[in-house]
Amino acid sequence: MSILSDRAKSVSQMPIDGIYVIYGNTGTGKTVLASTFPKTKEAPLLYLDILEGDTGSISQKEREHIQVVEINHFKELDEVLTDVENGFTVDETGKKVPVKYSTIVFSTATQLEFMLKQYLMEASQKDTMNLNLWGQAKQGHDQLWNLCKYLHKKTGANIVVLAHQKEVQNEDNPQFNNIIPSLMNSAAYALCAKASFVWFTKVESDAKVDPQTQEVTHELKYITYIGAHPYLLTKTRKPQEMAIPQKIANLTFPKFKKNILDKLNQ
Repeated sequence: MSILSDRAKSVSQMPIDGIYVIYGNTGTGKTVLASTFPKTKEAPLLYLDILEGDTGSISQKEREHIQVVEINHFKELDEVLTDVENGFTVDETGKKVPVKYSTIVFSTATQLEFMLKQYLMEASQKDTMNLNLWGQAKQGHDQLWNLCKYLHKKTGANIVVLAHQKEVQNEDNPQFNNIIPSLMNSAAYALCAKASFVWFTKVESDAKVDPQTQEVTHELKYITYIGAHPYLLTKTRKPQEMAIPQKIANLTFPKFKKNILDKLNQ
């Protein structure tokens, strides 16, 4: 059978890739949001803690079916992802143990890039990054995010990549800065291009005035920008005619699935 006859599908038969990028400053709810993604006893959520130690904010409600693996070196990440690809790991007795995950979280891509650069400098016995190593880092990013897309296709797991934020000058509007994931610029744009969903998290404050005492209090809300924005890289892949809110307060994956994702999959 030819590739054309075997793989040709209508657009409605094509699934939406479950590749998510969530970026924002520390303390804006990235980890909390990621912890609400699908997980079961049989297929838990795999949280790859890459030099972050940020799992303390995960609520007791979400912790039950989350496995955390601390990653301290690029080779360790390679070993873990190889096990995920193979569908098994090996325990201390040498026995193969099947592994399956509903969601895989990378926390964070920013620290992963730092770890990648350290690995490249160690391998080349250099103290600083040179032009050749920067080229290798860019290639390493491309290979890693292509692998994530491949793992999603092969295992069905949602892939969630967390990143810090940084500002870069907007070339079309120099008076404004774009806020993008804190990575090499080319890597940030490449990562977001591969994702179906790119979200930006931010804490906003709403002022409330007591009508009797006139006392002003401030309520903090964890805001996630999910729609297109002129100075963020946010997006939700959808038909142009489908309207979605640009931002949602206290977003969780079940809320997103019910109100948006299920409609996209209809």
